Amino acid sequence: MIRIAALLPVLAAPSAIAQTATPDAAMETAGPFAIILFAAAFFGACAWFAWMTWRNEKKDRQANAKPK
Repeated sequence: MIRIAALLPVLAAPSAIAQTATPDAAMETAGPFAIILFAAAFFGACAWFAWMTWRNEKKDRQANAKPK
């Protein structure tokens, strides 16, 4: 229970910061290069993960199919 109570300051701090922020602050947006770079990295990582999973599954099937 004490551990849960220790989280209260961590949870309350963002709320206090959000209340002191000015509402008319201009939001910065990411440029098109950053978006393209992020998309390439994200979809590349997804493709790499799928390829590694498929390759390891194929190796496991081949190893189990060989007679001992």
